[in-house]
Amino acid sequence: MKTATTPASRTVRAGLALLAGACVTAVAAAAEKPPQPKRPPPTLLERIQRLIHRNPAISPAGSRSGGSRAVCLITPHLTATRLEEGVEVGEAVVPLGAPVLIVPAPLSAIRLTGNGHGKPYVRLASLGQPMPGRIPWPVAPIQPRERINVQLRLTNTSGAEHATFRIVGASAQEMERGRQILQTLGNDPSRWLAAVQQELLTGNQAMASALLFHPEIPNVNDVIGLQSAVIRSQCTNGQP
Repeated sequence: MKTATTPASRTVRAGLALLAGACVTAVAAAAEKPPQPKRPPPTLLERIQRLIHRNPAISPAGSRSGGSRAVCLITPHLTATRLEEGVEVGEAVVPLGAPVLIVPAPLSAIRLTGNGHGKPYVRLASLGQPMPGRIPWPVAPIQPRERINVQLRLTNTSGAEHATFRIVGASAQEMERGRQILQTLGNDPSRWLAAVQQELLTGNQAMASALLFHPEIPNVNDVIGLQSAVIRSQCTNGQP
């Protein structure tokens, strides 16, 4: 006995046919689509660069026009900025006693004052020969909790236009930890970079920055490239 075909059943069959055709088309399209290449995992250098925080640029004191250039200190890592008597001060707590000062612009003057130093340390650029922006620590190593005020003046600025930074020694425990880390690194650049990454992963930006720009880090292409990339990415406001 033949089953009667109603308009409703014909509609259902047509819908099923269309659905089946669509599924076949989708499967065929998926089969024809080439697989997307997997993005390679980030390299160690890329991971380090992503994790490093940028310092804020510090506005200099003594500017009369208000158009002076902010000073960008690459390292040490700034842990705080504050206004003191209307002057912006950047503060860095350092885990190593002889931090390198790096500014991506030539300097005309540097001045250090602080407890333990009877006379200020002052260095002025020679006429026509500005100081490079990478300055080894010029006085005795910082002791735990010691505070040193650093004033930096860029070239082509007035004598009163200097940016102020306060460099503070970390706790005795943290500075001892930094000393022990340095003893384990030797001349292997991979150890240095792995140590930098480990400090970044634990949130210790100060130690990571101190290690990355330490004078004893091997001067190889990977290290130089990473240092250059970090310098180019600084600062968060203002231009040197």
